[in-house]
Amino acid sequence: MVARRRSVFLAAALIIGLGPPFLARAQAQTQRPFRLGFTPQAPVAEDWGAFISYGLLAAHSDIISHTLQDGVPWIEARTSSDVSAYPPSLQQRWHEIEQFDQAFVPAHARYVSLQPIDPAYAGLAGLWGTATIPPPSPWNTYAFNNDAVKAAYLNYAIAAIKYFKPHYLGLSVECNVLLARHPERWAAFKELNAYVYSVLKWLYPDVVIFSTVQYEHMQAFQDESLRLQQAASSWYPDVLTAEVRDLLRFSDVLALSTYPYMATYHTILTAQYYDAALALASETGKPIAIEQSGYTSQTITVGDATLLGSEGVQSVYVGYLLQMAADHQFLFVINFLPVDYGTNYGVGTVETNWSYTGLWRQDGTRKPALDIWDSFQSQLLAVASSR
Repeated sequence: MVARRRSVFLAAALIIGLGPPFLARAQAQTQRPFRLGFTPQAPVAEDWGAFISYGLLAAHSDIISHTLQDGVPWIEARTSSDVSAYPPSLQQRWHEIEQFDQAFVPAHARYVSLQPIDPAYAGLAGLWGTATIPPPSPWNTYAFNNDAVKAAYLNYAIAAIKYFKPHYLGLSVECNVLLARHPERWAAFKELNAYVYSVLKWLYPDVVIFSTVQYEHMQAFQDESLRLQQAASSWYPDVLTAEVRDLLRFSDVLALSTYPYMATYHTILTAQYYDAALALASETGKPIAIEQSGYTSQTITVGDATLLGSEGVQSVYVGYLLQMAADHQFLFVINFLPVDYGTNYGVGTVETNWSYTGLWRQDGTRKPALDIWDSFQSQLLAVASSR
């Protein structure tokens, strides 16, 4: 997700609008009803980078998030849910994840998210390992609700459950971006989601299953979603929220991806910023999870956009988010990046967006936001067995 322009007022407004002493409130609490975690995204591409991230996760979290967005083994999964039938590179990747998890965080809850949508949110993801390349014929002609796609994606999800034994399974990542960019393909995607969800809940009733929603798109704070909202204003004025509400019929959770500093059309982050999510969760009876989030701790330039941030602003945001999670009994909160990676993965648009959203700096020192995070993390975790 890339912001096209940015208000110069947000950094100051965030401090003014969200100034309660979250650290003091956190320290006064004795129990925490939600899990806290990260992805194991390494600060450097070399193999030893994973040891850094996993070491920090072991001491500062109780859930780990693995997001598998490298494509789908469509051809093999069409006829098999056995991972041994899948490409060797996939088997190796899954084996590495399992080895690191067992070595560093064996007691952590595990959240695994899959993605049937390509990175451009234009159609089916590519084959495993080639997510950005359209799948071969005839798969490149298939809609999301094609029978072969349904069978393959169900088998793939079953394989992931059998292999990783996750507490939480995401069936898509920020799927409503597809609605914003290609609304003509949204109904077919919802059909795929409903089918796979329904079968999986019958097979694995104890796994918490959902598709994830990009909050800033749901709120029309991004270009594509705003254009869709405007185009449908005369006949479907609440298209963005209503379609997420419909999606939630086949989802256990309102699972949000949210990065307020990337919002294109929202100038002040107030205490009411997430009211739409709280209202939707209350209306549908679904718990909320923050399946990925973060705030940049320094101002960055991404293409023609300037995304404002500072360590102080990041601290306020982290405190705000975690206190809201405590007040409203969220399932979990994932700060996507544990450690800043700066330019270690390049300076492209995608790489730059999240480069300074970690709670540790590149040199391994702590940011102020980590004090707030740890104050919540040190509380006794008290979650229901079904969560």
